[in-house]
This record gives sequence, C-alpha cells and structure tokens, in this order.
Amino acid sequence: MLFYLRSTLTTSTPSTLSTLICPAPSTTPEASLLRTTPMFLLGVLTVVLGAFIRRDCFKTLGPLFTFELTVQPNHQLVTRGFYGYVRHPSYTGAIFLVFGLALSHLTRGSWMTECGPLAWIGGETLRIAIWATWWLWMSCVAISRAVAEDQQMRKVFNEEWDAYAQQVPWWFLPGLI
Repeated sequence: MLFYLRSTLTTSTPSTLSTLICPAPSTTPEASLLRTTPMFLLGVLTVVLGAFIRRDCFKTLGPLFTFELTVQPNHQLVTRGFYGYVRHPSYTGAIFLVFGLALSHLTRGSWMTECGPLAWIGGETLRIAIWATWWLWMSCVAISRAVAEDQQMRKVFNEEWDAYAQQVPWWFLPGLI
C-alpha cells in the first residue's frame, strides 16, 4: 500500500520516500497517477472472496483436508457448506485468488505496472502473457486435481459418490464448470 502514498508525496522534486516507493516510474502519461482503480478494488474483493472460500473449505473438511490426494481411515463424503454447491470449492477459491491477484497487480495503476518491473519491461504484452500463463497453469492444476479426486472418491464411496455427483454436477462454479 505504500506505493499509493507516492501520489500524495509527488512534488516537483521527488522525495527520498517517493523514490523508494517508486524508483523507476513508467513513462506513460498517467504513470504519475498511482491510484486505487476499480480493477484494483475488484481484484482485492476477489482475493478476499477466494481466501474466504478456501478457509471455509479447510474448516469444513477439518483433518480430512490435505494437500495430497489421500483417503483417511475414517474418511467421509462431505457435502455441506460450499461442497453443497460445487464438488471442488477449494479450487474455486484458488481460482478466485489467482484472478483477483491478476486484477489487482497486473492492471494499470498498480505498483507492478507503474513502478515495478512491468513498468520498464514488456508493458501490456508482458502483462497479458503473465496473466495467461498463470491462468493456464491454475486451470491445468485445478482440472487435473478435480479429475483425480473425482476418480478416487468414486472408488471409495461408489453409489454415494454417484448420487452426490449427480446432485452437484459442477466442479468449480455452479451452472458453469
């Protein structure tokens, strides 16, 4: 948030603090206007929503939540909370986190694009390439994990899983995917 202070510190002669916050401002006309943009705010809200969803998944699953695909000795099929709407809500939260970070850090007005490395190398093309690569990686990870988890849960829970999957057909976003 310090980079937003730069806009209040801007004078005809940059101060030491201003230079520390934004050592190499971009050369675009609006570069001196580091600002809180609607895209930044939307990004922050999306990050908060994604973090809330993931935290709720951690709490809902409790000790059943692991970062590896494992089946616990007393494993049970969890269908409450966000799991009542999508089968992989933790990945939904992660997708929201990635999308929100891209909106808040890779759009005009952000420190990365106005003062940071994206201010002096690559510009718009590099921002799009970073976002597309990040999104592609996140999508591949989420889809491959969802397929593997669905297969494992089907083996463990048989008909109970089939009924759940029919009742909750979406992986990440109700009605979409």
